[in-house]
Amino acid sequence: MSTQSPPTLLELAGRSLLSDKSRAVLNLEDLPIELFPPLFVEAFSRGHTEVLKKMVQAWPFTCLPLGALMRQPQPEMLRVALDGLDMLLAQQDQEQERLLSKLTSQFRRMDCLRKFYVDAVLLLEGHLEQVLRHLKTPLDTLSITNCPLSDSDWNYLSRCPNTSQLRRLDLRYLKLTNFSPEPLKILLEAVASTLNRLDLEACEIAESQLQAILPALSRCSQLRILCFFRNRISMSVLRDLLCHTARLSQLSIELYPAPLESYDAQGDLSATKTLKVHPSLWVSS
Repeated sequence: MSTQSPPTLLELAGRSLLSDKSRAVLNLEDLPIELFPPLFVEAFSRGHTEVLKKMVQAWPFTCLPLGALMRQPQPEMLRVALDGLDMLLAQQDQEQERLLSKLTSQFRRMDCLRKFYVDAVLLLEGHLEQVLRHLKTPLDTLSITNCPLSDSDWNYLSRCPNTSQLRRLDLRYLKLTNFSPEPLKILLEAVASTLNRLDLEACEIAESQLQAILPALSRCSQLRILCFFRNRISMSVLRDLLCHTARLSQLSIELYPAPLESYDAQGDLSATKTLKVHPSLWVSS
């Protein structure tokens, strides 16, 4: 004779909550997150459509287990779960528009804003023009770090009238690999007479992209600090970069990664391979 395990306390609590559908919907905000998975499965299997839809919208985890539920022959409940997911995405679009509107309304009140810093602001992607077009004065510092940007963002950045007098441009941890280098090249050309600090740390720029912007970089006559470390670069491209920056008489601090040829098969810096550099040049590992 087979014995069935008794229900856990979490399962009993979920069943008790589902016994009163209206109470279950009202109490989701106060529901402990440990109850969400068993209650979600219980609501799905017992056909509690309203509870299921609300649970999807209030789901507290990064993964929603719809794949496992698709094996159960309940297409109507799956449709309800997907409807709840659509409503959640609409709310998130959201909310995003509300935050952007609040942000841009603040910029309209700033008559003398000269420094713009954003870090890890996900809602900026695809909305850079919406944010920057309200600036009333040219920026001298633009720092957009660890943020995803779209092609339209880069294209706007290269022609934005408020970025034509930048003294500092900080693009650390922006992934540039999949973007055309043309907007960055145009931006560097626009700020060639004012820029004194450029930070491209860990931006995953490809060597072909770097070579495309070198002519513009070599015209940044006021550049004093250039940070390029934590990028992958070969010895030949690093030499090419140094040849272009050697023309910049104001450049006093340069930060570069060790070239790829400096590493051994295990990925460690080889003690037998060295790079001779100017005293003001720092090569980082």
